[in-house]
Amino acid sequence: MEAFGTTDFRNDLPEVTVPALILYGHGDGTVPFAGADVRTHAACPAAACT
Repeated sequence: MEAFGTTDFRNDLPEVTVPALILYGHGDGTVPFAGADVRTHAACPAAACT
């Protein structure tokens, strides 16, 4: 879990070409929720944001 929290996948997101479901939790201490959903969805064209 520690390695996941220190790895930045943002540059890889445009390469995702299959449908993707992005899930976030308001209590997530690794990935802050505020605005991350919208930014990730914008960077990953095949994603569905719920």
